[in-house]
Amino acid sequence: MFILNDKMPKLTSKKSFISWPTVALMDFVTVIGFEDIIYNFQNQGLAIVFTWIVLMIVFVLPYELMVGHLGSTFHEDGGGLTTWVRSTGGDFWGYICAWTYWVAGLPYSLMWPIRL
Repeated sequence: MFILNDKMPKLTSKKSFISWPTVALMDFVTVIGFEDIIYNFQNQGLAIVFTWIVLMIVFVLPYELMVGHLGSTFHEDGGGLTTWVRSTGGDFWGYICAWTYWVAGLPYSLMWPIRL
């Protein structure tokens, strides 16, 4: 049994937020990744910069807005992809979403030991 005493620090509900540059870098690394940039720049040179700008406007910015909105809407439940689908479509579709997300990510997870 765990007994609290006076020497233990008190837990306070202090809200903390992630800064904008941190969120942008997390999104950038998750969606695009550094290795894609280095590979493309190596093969195509400075011409790829235009593609990066178009990709940022057409894909990354709408993706960030969508994930931010869904995350703030379902923040009590965890705010993940499966939570969004389960909250709007029910438990069955939440399970299907989680399973397909896992299956789609499985080849990438299995590639890491090969790459190392």
